[in-house]
Amino acid sequence: VRESAANARLMVMPPGSRVEWYALGGENWVERIAARVHAAWMAEKQRQGWADHPLSAGCIVQTRCALDHTLHDDDMLPWRDLPESLKESKRATVRAVLAALIEEDSHDHD
Repeated sequence: VRESAANARLMVMPPGSRVEWYALGGENWVERIAARVHAAWMAEKQRQGWADHPLSAGCIVQTRCALDHTLHDDDMLPWRDLPESLKESKRATVRAVLAALIEEDSHDHD
């Protein structure tokens, strides 16, 4: 049975222990959130005028991105194409945010 994220119950171990991620769907859940965070980051960069691809992908001649190479970021790639090291960095951020939310929630119940 799959619980929705809104209804997922977190089981937190005593201080110093790790959160039992299986209650959230495990690392698959972290992976999906990290991919969504990356997509949101890309969308915001594009909204700000950045190219939707890294400079190495090339640009159509006479487009804004071809004329202004400062509007490129090497990380403007779909999640599936990101280097594993960058994916892991984004996963680590998601884990840290989830842990902080859990910690904040536990303080609210004190």
